[in-house]
Amino acid sequence: MKKTIIVPVDFSAASVNAVNYAADFALAINAGINLVHICSLPAVSEFPVGAEAFGNLINDAAEKIEQLKLGLQHKTSGKILIDTEVLQGTIITQLKEYCHNIQPALVIIGTHESTTLERIVFGSTTLSAISHLKYPLLVIPCGTRFTGIHKIGLACDLQQADLAEQVEEITYLFNEFHPQLHILHVSTKKHGMLSKEEIKMTESLRTLLKEENPVFHFIQDENIESSLITFSEKNNLDLLIVIPKKHGLLNSLLSKSYSKEIILTTHVPVMSIHE
Repeated sequence: MKKTIIVPVDFSAASVNAVNYAADFALAINAGINLVHICSLPAVSEFPVGAEAFGNLINDAAEKIEQLKLGLQHKTSGKILIDTEVLQGTIITQLKEYCHNIQPALVIIGTHESTTLERIVFGSTTLSAISHLKYPLLVIPCGTRFTGIHKIGLACDLQQADLAEQVEEITYLFNEFHPQLHILHVSTKKHGMLSKEEIKMTESLRTLLKEENPVFHFIQDENIESSLITFSEKNNLDLLIVIPKKHGLLNSLLSKSYSKEIILTTHVPVMSIHE
């Protein structure tokens, strides 16, 4: 079955950048692209939005998304299948349902040049885009271009019991790009010593990813987020992967305002893969 990439768009510069990144990514892995725009009524509005005005919004969105499609077809010389969809309703609800129907290999979204993570999708969407989508989600920093995947960082707290399912979801990355794989474990413990459980998990990961010949990096730093950003940028990673747990790394990153910098500040695309 052909892989599909879903790209939510709001026609901003950030989302168009994500669309162009997705097109080059799709060419590299022989995937199709589904562009989706969701028209939603504002939760609070000084003036009621009539049916005619809302209909005009939908028609305008349909024209814009068709123009995006034509531009991508020209850019890719018609080498990838591109579908478009304009939906109505609550953004996250519609996006979740659309993903459920399409079963994408990946969702790609763009970050706006903003200081709040709430502007990741459509300029005003909440953290729900990351915390509720169950498909691999790739966040593209504004202005980032796709130049291949040569180096991947996998951030791991060495507490996940079994990552086989998550690794299966990104196997195509290894098969298509044959990147260097760096396993990153950041410990806030001052002594930096691994526990027996962490040593066991390290060996489990080494076995699971033996075909990728991973390099392990054990970093001692009180600021997990800053150390991951520093490593990613100093080592020119093309992709940083995080596997969130309910009480794990990504949940921590998203729940602390100062920690949002890992996605907002870094110039490295970040992919989240849920348990």
